[in-house]
Amino acid sequence: MTTTTVMQENILEEFRLLKKAKEYPFPVPSFSYFFLNGEAFVIKELIESNLGNSKIIYKNAVFNFSELIGSTNSKNLPHLRELTPVLAYGSNGSVQQLVRKFSGFSTFTFIPVIKAKLYDFDVVYSAHFAAYGAVPLTLQFSKGTVLHTFITFLTDAQLKRMHQSESVGTNYYYGELINVNINFERNILNEIYSYFSLHGCLFIDNTFYSSADVLAIKRSFPSLHEEGILRKVQYFLDGRKSNLDEFILENIRDDEIRRVRTRLLEKEAKEIDYNDIKVLKGK
Repeated sequence: MTTTTVMQENILEEFRLLKKAKEYPFPVPSFSYFFLNGEAFVIKELIESNLGNSKIIYKNAVFNFSELIGSTNSKNLPHLRELTPVLAYGSNGSVQQLVRKFSGFSTFTFIPVIKAKLYDFDVVYSAHFAAYGAVPLTLQFSKGTVLHTFITFLTDAQLKRMHQSESVGTNYYYGELINVNINFERNILNEIYSYFSLHGCLFIDNTFYSSADVLAIKRSFPSLHEEGILRKVQYFLDGRKSNLDEFILENIRDDEIRRVRTRLLEKEAKEIDYNDIKVLKGK
């Protein structure tokens, strides 16, 4: 392998790393869908009592879901009430993120991913850096805000995998939001399971920052895209002594630098301003 080839491969690798960090929380669809073995099937009509009878749009035509996946797979479909509803307010609503998290998980990985509205909460940035360089998200109370989000309905085994992917006990804890108002399809829930940052909510310039990549209306906090919040924390931490790409790559490649910078963000962080959370795991 020539020196030029090695340099080209290093440049491409850096490009991939930076792209992933800046694209977080990754594109999410505008529709509810069934995630099945890495594919997303658009839901036209959800039939909760029999998911196989749900209407799916496929190649510009409408089908019963069971018609597309066959009788054997249809028999493996759970009832929606047998699954655990977990708020997917960030990247977990993204098809590509579910592909990453559940790649090789089982021969039949089926997850309903359903659009929902959560009232009086917003998605803000957490006071830590992910191993892949992004500033991740968490929830914060925000009176009057309507958050457009997703609910993933998970089996026990899938929930265990999701806990691992969310670094429960290290970066997030898992709990139940109580006395809330969340709507999906024709349902109103007053409790919902979710992940919450163990590092607290990022609080700099005397404010929280919501994610401009996540849809919400009547926001109370200023919003920034991922690259914008990375520039904001870079300036906060080192006054832009390095360029942004160098800053991101340091966080990815050097665990100790990432930990030190996270601790500095934690010093200014604030907890979620909501008391009705039942902690279930990781705190």
